[in-house]
Amino acid sequence: MRVPLSELVSGLGQAVQQAQDQLERQSAQRFCACFSPAGGADGGAVLSPRSRRFLLPDGAGGVRELEAPEAALLSHTALSLDTVQICLNICPALDEEGGGLLVEVGPAGAAAEAGTGRLELTFRAAPPSEGIARVNQTAMRVL
Repeated sequence: MRVPLSELVSGLGQAVQQAQDQLERQSAQRFCACFSPAGGADGGAVLSPRSRRFLLPDGAGGVRELEAPEAALLSHTALSLDTVQICLNICPALDEEGGGLLVEVGPAGAAAEAGTGRLELTFRAAPPSEGIARVNQTAMRVL
């Protein structure tokens, strides 16, 4: 099936962005799993840190108890798709109705045939736009 090249690139870009969004959501969920609902008037929307207790040697032949928040025991480094490279075997063709370049994606590892080519796309993470960065900075001031 032939599709416009612009739709193929746009669809792949959306898929990469959705994957990045999911990684960020999972990171936030993992962090929030270190907390329990504290209850209260807001129906439990406030979270309280969960903690673990450890018995450790006190250096004098005894033991002492140490309580540590679970959040302090985990790495807070989130996974991210810093760079995603996608390589596709394609068969390009011009749209007879003047709609631009059409491509048909071929199987991976297929031998190159006359009229076929390879499309390599690299998506890189970039900082947010200045406007988004300013809105985010303002919103985070309360923290």
